[in-house]
Amino acid sequence: MEELFKQFMKQMNDRFDQVDQRFENMEQRFEKVDQRFDTMDQRSTKVDQRFNNMDQRFDNMDQQFTGLVKDVKELKDGQDRLKDAQDQLKVGQNHLKDAQDQLKDGQDQLKDVQEQLKVGQDHLKNAQVQLKDGQDQLKVGQEQLKDNLINALGPYFEKIEKHIDDTSAEIKETLKDQQAVIDTLAVRSIKHESKIERR
Repeated sequence: MEELFKQFMKQMNDRFDQVDQRFENMEQRFEKVDQRFDTMDQRSTKVDQRFNNMDQRFDNMDQQFTGLVKDVKELKDGQDRLKDAQDQLKVGQNHLKDAQDQLKDGQDQLKDVQEQLKVGQDHLKNAQVQLKDGQDQLKVGQEQLKDNLINALGPYFEKIEKHIDDTSAEIKETLKDQQAVIDTLAVRSIKHESKIERR
């Protein structure tokens, strides 16, 4: 029984070690998610810088467009610059879309980590239930062992009780015989004393 209990407790400890390992893996996943968010923050900063650069470029274009009346060539140059700014805006939009995609991927990974955490909690709950079942089984085993001891010792106690009863009966018979002898001796003693007194 003690060996079975030790094996059971070892299995429980192994289960708890597995749960601890799952929690460590989840913590590593959280660190990777944090790194992804840091990378997205850096990309967002770069996007903001690009927008600032575009604002500056638009300011430059405004200044250049003030001289359109004087020089048609400057208008063409301004149009080219506007096209460049639009291209850069498109690039910035693409970067923003990439950042949004990465944010979505991070959210999906976070959801996966949360699901793994729930699975780990379920495993822990199952281990606790199994531990309680083992304790209940141990209690039942102790009760059965107690009942077995009582059932095994019952006939022995009955045998001892019968032996005591038989011995008591023999002692009573012996005492009865001895009492009869004592009574006989007493009668003889009385008769002997009567004879002596008559003389």
